[in-house]
Amino acid sequence: GGGGGGGGGDDDVKREQPLQAVILADSFTETFRPITLESPKVLLPLANVPMLNYSLELLACNDVEEVFIFCTSHANVVEEYVSNSPWSHRFKIKTVLSTGCSSVGEAMRWLDDNYKGIIASDPFVLVHGDVVSNVNLKPRIAKHKERRKQRADNTMTMLLQPAARNSRLRPLADDMVVAIDDTTNRIVYFTDDAEAGLMQVPRKILESHESITMHTDLVDSHIYLCSPEVLWRFNESFDYADLRKDFISMEVADLELGQMVFAETLQDGEYSGRVQDPRAYHAVCGDLLQRWIFPVVPEHAIGGLTTRYRRSHTTVGTNAAAGCVGGARTIYKDTSSRLNNKSSAGPRVPRTTSTSGAVMIGSEAVIGERCTLIASTVGAGCRLGDGVTLRESHIWNDVVVEDGATVEASILCDRVVVKSGAKVGRGCMLSYGVVVGAGVEVPPFTRLTLSDASNNDDDFGDEDGSGDDESWGDEDEGEADAGVAAGAAAAGGAGGGSAAQVEDWDAELVGLDGKGRAWTTTDKQEEDEEEDEEEYSSDVISAV
Repeated sequence: GGGGGGGGGDDDVKREQPLQAVILADSFTETFRPITLESPKVLLPLANVPMLNYSLELLACNDVEEVFIFCTSHANVVEEYVSNSPWSHRFKIKTVLSTGCSSVGEAMRWLDDNYKGIIASDPFVLVHGDVVSNVNLKPRIAKHKERRKQRADNTMTMLLQPAARNSRLRPLADDMVVAIDDTTNRIVYFTDDAEAGLMQVPRKILESHESITMHTDLVDSHIYLCSPEVLWRFNESFDYADLRKDFISMEVADLELGQMVFAETLQDGEYSGRVQDPRAYHAVCGDLLQRWIFPVVPEHAIGGLTTRYRRSHTTVGTNAAAGCVGGARTIYKDTSSRLNNKSSAGPRVPRTTSTSGAVMIGSEAVIGERCTLIASTVGAGCRLGDGVTLRESHIWNDVVVEDGATVEASILCDRVVVKSGAKVGRGCMLSYGVVVGAGVEVPPFTRLTLSDASNNDDDFGDEDGSGDDESWGDEDEGEADAGVAAGAAAAGGAGGGSAAQVEDWDAELVGLDGKGRAWTTTDKQEEDEEEDEEEYSSDVISAV
């Protein structure tokens, strides 16, 4: 549909317009609550680097000059981080806040209302702030501009990534089917309805395109090239909430008046992964450490960070007693000092440490004797006692795990303490400052926090309905029911809680000598966890 005019505007003016990008800093989901109530998701560490750095690195490598970071909360924290980082010298960056937006659609309408004419590059890059990618956008941008010259309604290019049905980058609820014209790369049919059992392709599509290919082997890269008309289109169609389910699906289906959406498929060596949930967090982190996203690798200081990672790679035999399978061992050690940004001796890792898969250890961390680290990351300043086991887990900065404790496929935020002999079950998320008492077993899929667990409203809904809070480790049927969701970070910094709060700690979950209380999930999250438990089973050790 639509007319056949040019792509809107004078060519000389277009050449002068700097390439712009919009980063959606919020995912409009609850998958990382309670952590994201205290800290913005884009600043959560992934392989010991704040996620936002990866998105900004992608834009920097593709000659973007102006960046708008859209936030619905924590904008002051994001702005302070960016202004004090090397990025402030690389881009012209504007952090914008709208607390009333609860979906991508509302964010796009707000941008159209408030930044019409300011976001003017054709195209501009639209990307989520939790995307890690090494994609070369330059040839895709050139193709987008050529299409715009041919027709004014060629307004979006969607980057798609080949992925098998069992790919770790494919969300469990993903059921995207896309039909692409083999000649023009135009998307002529698109559905993202995971519950639809039958596809109905209009006959007109088959008649008007000589050759099309139906794809179920592609996933969304969450990188889009958009003409400014895309923002206007969201404003014109006020019921558009989700980028894929609403905008792309409806525009592609409107054969007469819809905007045209084109597909560009990532090539060999190109990668784009989005950290949508804890499962994806572990998958993307593993891909980073296994160097599938080269040149985005730990020893290349992303965003000019002062980390100095050194990589060692060896091949060893199986250690059945330690639970380690034979094969490649990759260890990254940060040799920088947090105090003066100079080199140090690096983290202390005894010879008795057993590792499997890719492992990362942050600066000034101390690892005790006879520890087992399997496909895990350890943040700066952490202390692991003797005989500690970390399996497919991610512990952030200044975490203490005492002698004989075990952490399975979980995320532990800054300053968490796991006392001696305790066990943290699969899929757990321990927010800032939580303390697990000695000998306590935290049930799988538990979420713990120091702050009031009833404070679970940050005006976010589910963007894509995929509240995938499941573990990324092997699962036994029924264990999700045993898990108690927990969380919300303490408003004042999640230090340790006041004396008045101590009597409110959930002793059944954290023990008499622990600190923390259960985070209560929504009904939607509980349904998703049960569904994911039934559907998902994988061996992550062999995968990473």
